[in-house]
Amino acid sequence: MLQTYRAISSTKLYVFIIILFLLAMLILLFSLIYPGVPDGKDWGIFFRPAIIRLFSGGSPYSIVSNYPPWALLLIAPLALLPPRVGSTILVIASPLIFGFIAYKLRAKLIPIIFFAFSSPVIHNAFNVNIEWMPALGLLMPPQIGLFFVLIKPQSGIGVAVYWFFEAWQKDRLKGVFKVFWPVTMAFLISFALYGFWPSSAVSISLKCADLAGDASLFPWAVPFGLGILIYAIRKKLQTLSISASPLLSPYLGMHSWSNLILGLINYPALSISASIISWIITIWAWSH
Repeated sequence: MLQTYRAISSTKLYVFIIILFLLAMLILLFSLIYPGVPDGKDWGIFFRPAIIRLFSGGSPYSIVSNYPPWALLLIAPLALLPPRVGSTILVIASPLIFGFIAYKLRAKLIPIIFFAFSSPVIHNAFNVNIEWMPALGLLMPPQIGLFFVLIKPQSGIGVAVYWFFEAWQKDRLKGVFKVFWPVTMAFLISFALYGFWPSSAVSISLKCADLAGDASLFPWAVPFGLGILIYAIRKKLQTLSISASPLLSPYLGMHSWSNLILGLINYPALSISASIISWIITIWAWSH
């Protein structure tokens, strides 16, 4: 009995020491990154002002926002902090969250490391974007996960289509209704409150394409996206279905390609190769 108690106490002590060490490393990382993180980028320009307007009783779409309201709620606490502090937290959190998602999808350590430091993931981090939100949907039941994968359709639409066919195969219309009615109702309520905001989302995307460049391969990549999606549905490979999303999108930023690599995470050779290729493409683009 005494030996068991000592073993439990020792385990708790080790866990406590590891937690302290990780917290110290995060604080050190924060202090190193903070001076180089800009106040602006997507957090300072889009997300934070939209959150402030939302909680002031106004419409987040009267500023510049192209995400459903619940996406803003998930990161709302950061809006209480100074802009650069919130930005720095998101810069650090992005690869960590992506790495956690890959771990929960039962990926091996080496592919996780390559993926977490791939060019699209790092690009997402330093542009202070939320590409990891759609990816979180992979860890959830479809009724809840749809709220996440549809935050950015260019990153998660493949999973939504996968769940549609999965529900149809199980219980036809009844199954589809059961899975999709919560998110459908949420979108309809958001339209009633703020108007049909997806129309502004399209115009914002077009402006971003003009200013920052469009990283999509549309329409040439569509056959590959459809092929991956059909294969994922037939073989019941939910994780792989997210890889189809960027290939089907008419517009996306560089960071949206992170979810193509994530979908390959259980295929080590493919995911590692894709992570390396992402940096080769990035370096080539920088040099031209």
